[in-house]
Amino acid sequence: MARNPNPPSPFSAYKRYRREFEHSYVFGASPTVELLRSRPEQVIRVLVSEDFHPKDPTLLNLCEQQHIPWEYNGTLLRRLTPKENCLAVGVFRKQIGTLEEQENHIVLVHPSDMGNLGTVLRTAVGFGLSQIAVIRPGADCFDPKAVRASMGALFRADVAYFDCFEDYTRCFPHRILYPFLLSDRATPLPQVQPEVPFSLIFGNESSGLDPQFEAIGIPVIIPHTQNIDSLNLSIAAGIGMYHFTTYFSNGKE
Repeated sequence: MARNPNPPSPFSAYKRYRREFEHSYVFGASPTVELLRSRPEQVIRVLVSEDFHPKDPTLLNLCEQQHIPWEYNGTLLRRLTPKENCLAVGVFRKQIGTLEEQENHIVLVHPSDMGNLGTVLRTAVGFGLSQIAVIRPGADCFDPKAVRASMGALFRADVAYFDCFEDYTRCFPHRILYPFLLSDRATPLPQVQPEVPFSLIFGNESSGLDPQFEAIGIPVIIPHTQNIDSLNLSIAAGIGMYHFTTYFSNGKE
């Protein structure tokens, strides 16, 4: 086993994540590799366990190639992570993204669950929709739980926070808005003929979107049986993203 190439970090340097920190953590070797590949300029340090003996040397090779400090520090790593089987942690500077007017957006209104947020980010990046707006109050995309759920997709996305939905629309007034909600006035998703640039708007996991969104843009409903009251946020978002992105790839205009 190689020696620590850098002086060990003092325990006071890094503590369990809190939202007010200017840095955060990504847990696990694979998501840390995604961080190193996508946002190396944000990486502060990589910590690995003394039990870290990977068959694939990509993680430490990237650190060496990009001159990113790394160290064996299992004691500190265990203090930071809630799971005993985590063998690598990436420490990175948080950076709020910038959304572009001409790009399509995903808008999440008051998302509260870290796992759902991370899954939506991963799904959005998978469908080529990397511009995400979060309306406060909302889950912290930099929380390690959300980062882990995204499997590193956070580092391929631009996430911007807005204090209210009106702030978002003031910044992006020329959008085709598609709020997803349960309403008799909403257009069933299979009948929607998307226009660009679009904003797909999804509400909170438990309460959905307020009724006021029925009067905004083109309301959309995902038809399903009466055996359930609603779809999970990440599932609904994935279905909506699939329809909107495949509509154009299928040659429809």
